[in-house]
Amino acid sequence: MNLKEFLDENKVIKESALSELMWPDKKYTAKVFSNKINEKVAGSGKQRITEDDEAKAKAALLVVAERIKKYAGQ
Repeated sequence: MNLKEFLDENKVIKESALSELMWPDKKYTAKVFSNKINEKVAGSGKQRITEDDEAKAKAALLVVAERIKKYAGQ
């Protein structure tokens, strides 16, 4: 399963919030992430989710998962 498929199956996770966790020091993260996840043509060509993006998304999701577990009492 890739990141796009994961997000399509888990609508509770908002792309804009995830993008802010992935790139906390960058501006316009929601737009950049949207372009990548939807493979929009922007700048030099079609934007794509890279392996580095996948790794950042997984790391951010693991942090959120731990927060949910802590909140839920596990």
